[in-house]
Order: sequence, then C-alpha cells, then structure tokens
Amino acid sequence: MTNQKQILFLTPFARKVRGNVITTQRISTGYQTKGFGVRTLAYAEGLDCQTVQGEIRKSSWVHVLHITRFAEWLAEERCAWDKPFLLTMGGTDIHVDLKGQCRHNLPKPIVRLLDQASYVTVFSASARRILKQLDPRWADKTKVIPQGIVLPPSPPVKPVLNWETARRKGYHILLPAGLRPVKDVLFLLEAWKRLYRRLPKLQVTIVGECYDKEVYAQVKKAMVKHPFLTYKQAIPFEEMGSLYSQADLVVNSSLEEGHSAAVCEAMGLGLPVIARRNDGNEAVIEHGKTGYLFYDQDQFLECVDRWLSNQKRAEQMLRQAKKTFKERYDPEREIEAYLALLSKIA
Repeated sequence: MTNQKQILFLTPFARKVRGNVITTQRISTGYQTKGFGVRTLAYAEGLDCQTVQGEIRKSSWVHVLHITRFAEWLAEERCAWDKPFLLTMGGTDIHVDLKGQCRHNLPKPIVRLLDQASYVTVFSASARRILKQLDPRWADKTKVIPQGIVLPPSPPVKPVLNWETARRKGYHILLPAGLRPVKDVLFLLEAWKRLYRRLPKLQVTIVGECYDKEVYAQVKKAMVKHPFLTYKQAIPFEEMGSLYSQADLVVNSSLEEGHSAAVCEAMGLGLPVIARRNDGNEAVIEHGKTGYLFYDQDQFLECVDRWLSNQKRAEQMLRQAKKTFKERYDPEREIEAYLALLSKIA
C-alpha cells in the first residue's frame, strides 16, 4: 500500500506469557487489519534509546503501553523525544502504581509523560477518576476505551450449576493469575478449605507466571497440605481454552485489578465468575447480574452458594454475562477508538 500510515507501538513485553503480551498482540493485529503498517517494539526486553528514536522518526503515530514501566525505561536510558503520542494505561500502572498518590509525589518521568501525551486512554471510568484526582488537567485528555477481548479457542463449556452435581461429579475452581503479592492468590485458602469439607471432589487450580519466589513458596507449601490445590505455570493463550472448558467457576482474588482479561474471557465463554471487590473488578462485573463480588471469605462462600442453589437463575446470569461481553469488549471497536484519537494527533 502506497503512503501507508506507520504506527509505532511501544510495549513493555512482546515475548513473555503475560497480560501485556496478549494486549500487544491484539492491538498490533487490529491496526494491521485496518490497513496500517505496525512496528512493535518491546522496550523492557533490552531495547536501547537510539533504536526507539530511529523508529519514532520513521513513524506517523506513536502508541505507548504502560506508563510506569515506560517511565522507568526512559529514565534508565536517559531517553527523551518531543513527538506527540497516545498513552494507554490499563492495569497495575494505574490501579496500583498511581492509586492513592499525589501529583507532587509521583516520579518526574511519569508526570512528564502524562503532561506530554496528546491523549491518555484507560479501560474504565474508575481509572479515569484516579487520574482526575492526581491532576484535573489530565482527565480532560483521558478517554475511556474498554479493553477488547479475543476469546481463546475453547471446547463448549459446561459448568456445574447445582450442589448435587458438584458433590457427585466434582467442582473445579480456576484462578488465572501471576504469582505476585498484588494478585493475593491464597487469599481464599480458608474458604476453599471450608468448601472442600462440603465438596470432597473440589479442585482449585491456580495458573499463571511466577514473578515472586516468596509467593511461589507459599503456594507450594499450601499444595502439600491441601490436596484440592494445584498450581500450573503460565500456558500460551491459545491453550487457555482447554483449561476454561474444564472449569466450573473462575475466580479473581486480586487486591487491586486493572481490567482482568481472565474475568472477561470467562464471561464471554459462559462461565460463572466471582471476583474480589476492587475498582477494576467492579467495572467489569455487575453484582448479581453478570457475576458476584466479595470482600471476605464468608462472602465468597455465599457467592458460591448463590451460583449453585438456583440453576435457572445461574443460567440467566450466564446469558446476561455473554451479552454484556459482546456489547462492551469488541476488539474492532477498541481499535477504531484508538485510531480516532491517533488521527487527531499531528
């Protein structure tokens, strides 16, 4: 294509099995599908400033993912540029790194990036409120663009939706999360122990990359003591469908969450979800209509009971969750929204 617009997409990771990689692949593919040339560079995987600056000069537009990692990379490389860009913030970079901060306490590279960005996009209104509290001027150029979700190929899911079947055939809880403190993967251990006494065939599977040795040691210790608990290393996105098809319930227990792709995927596939109350999960799940939210162990068990005590109601909620997923998390709509902002950048 002649005179093809070139988009430089700067992302922290492009090779590791983690959420940013899935986001990177989805957005890069989306731009290409729309007829744009895309150059994807993973700045946190050993990239140098000279390479990035050279690509910036050759590009029509620049799209940056993850502000805190990018700010750290810029500081380490002593790298700077004056080209306008689009900045996307979605997960820990806003809901953990920036939440509860004040502008004057933020690292200068982060403030500089937020001041310099032509537009900032976030996945939810709650994320935009965090930026507004830091500096109202940032909110004026911040747009909410829900994360597009591409579902992994999966056999049909057939979750258990009543206590009798759960006791007879078993009940499988899936918790997709990397092993790091913010994900708090063992928060529900006491609740699972209580549930195991009621459901002797209970299985709980934690799946995700290991980022923290201490958390991994805690999980290993818990697996030795509790036969219902299993941990699996992260698997490629294309293989996640097989895990979902074996699950009866998908759980998120994070202290803070940006926009859990796993929760959205479960909703889109037709699986029950229960998630810990935080800004990110509350933006995705409508309590009692598309899933359930909890604060503590007792509330979690109450949510499980609600999923298993009224199958007709559960089936209605699953249909509503799939409908909500299709309406909110369309990848094509996400890409069109990014392109609309990029087209306004000189």
